[in-house]
Parts: sequence; structure tokens; C-alpha cells
Amino acid sequence: LIKKAYFELKPADKDDPKAKQKAEDGINNVFESVKSCIAKKDMISIFHINKHEELDNEILKILLKAKAGEVTEKQRLERLKLALKWDRADIAQEEIFREDALWSRGSFDEAMETAILTDNVKFVQIILNQGVMMGEFLTSKRLLKLYDMALKEIDINSMPFKQLITKLGMSENEEMKMEKLSKIVVSLMDKFDYDMEEEEDIDDNANVNDNERNKNEPKHFKHPYKQLLIWSALLLRLDRWFSHLNRITLNSRWPTLH
Repeated sequence: LIKKAYFELKPADKDDPKAKQKAEDGINNVFESVKSCIAKKDMISIFHINKHEELDNEILKILLKAKAGEVTEKQRLERLKLALKWDRADIAQEEIFREDALWSRGSFDEAMETAILTDNVKFVQIILNQGVMMGEFLTSKRLLKLYDMALKEIDINSMPFKQLITKLGMSENEEMKMEKLSKIVVSLMDKFDYDMEEEEDIDDNANVNDNERNKNEPKHFKHPYKQLLIWSALLLRLDRWFSHLNRITLNSRWPTLH
């Protein structure tokens, strides 16, 4: 059928042996390509161009079409990054966060960081819906990392927070630390609460390795959403986060903002 259609369009090639052979070779290559595509029917998607559907929506669905249970966690996380980049929380919920997919602890940390830094509250919510607890995710180390990453994207001439850092005699290139953050907040609010969960007392009878391990354990906040609220306020993102933070905390296992 393909050959017949081709030579009906270009009848002159049929009478020229070289042109005919070249055409037949090309047709055979196309035919083999079509055969290899048809062999994987589950990967075929039909898009009706006349329907009022978003083309980018369909393209992303095609990219994510493989069943979650048939791919590795690493592949699912790559697809999550793609959905996050395209800002399609609805498709991520439908195609990636499936009931048959198993996720290891901490697997969503990178995606959560990206969602927070890009103010993508919808993705923050669906990641929390997977059982992630903000109290476990937002360690003191990760909060400081969020400050550093956000500050790198800001023009010093348009950000009061960066100007305040300079005014207090601190280097804007210096990594954020809790002591540095406390000075900044105190200069604005006259007080700063480290808000850390109490650490276990060091056991004199425990061996050195156990005590050293306890010291290196991630430090968690009593009220992680409060820290996220302060972060959003200092970086002038409060209008994008405040109403959503209250809604998120109501749907989470952590208390509302304090």
C-alpha cells in the first residue's frame, strides 16, 4: 500500500531503476519503523487535533505514560521533575503518584525543595499528601539551604533582605547560618526563637560513636510551618504563601501556624 501510494504520487520514479530502488529502500525503512512502533501498542497515544484539549497536556501525558509499577523509583522521580517543570500537579497526581508505586523515605526531598523555591504550592500540597511530613523535611540545614538558594536568585538592588544583610555588616556571599539568621530577625522583630526540638541528653555511659551520632542527627523545628512563613516573609513571598500555608497545615498532621 505504501509503495502503491508513493508511485502514484511520483510515477516517473517507477520507470527509473535507480530512482525506483532508492524509493523502495526508503519505503522499506519507513515500514520497519512503523512496525517497531506498532509492536509497543501500550506506548501509542492518539491525539485528536480538533478536540479542545491542551497539546502540552497530551505531550506530558505521553512522556509519563509508562505504568508507575513497571519503572524504577529513579525514573519516577525524573518524571516528577518534568511534571514540576511544566507545572502540572494534576498530571503528576494522576500519572506518577499511583497507588501501586512505592517510594523510599526522603525520595521527595529534592522535588519539595524545588516546589518551595518556585512557590509551587500545589506541588507542595500533593507531596505532603504522599505522607511526607514537613517536620521531617524542613531540618535546620535544609532551611538554611533554602535561604541560600533563594538569595542567589535575587538582585541586591531590589531586595530589602539582602540590603539588610549588608547593613548589618554581613557578607552576602557568606552561607546562611542560624546565628546569622537570628541577628537578621532580631534586627526586625527584637527577638528570635530557635524553635528547635529538644535534643536527647548525652549519655555518659554511651560509647563515643553513639554520642557523636546524636550530635550529627538532623535538627528539627517544633513548628516547621512557622519557619517557612518567616522565610517567605523575609524573601517577599508572603502573598504567595500565607493563605496556602494555613490551608496546608489544616490538612497535615502538624499544628497550624504559631
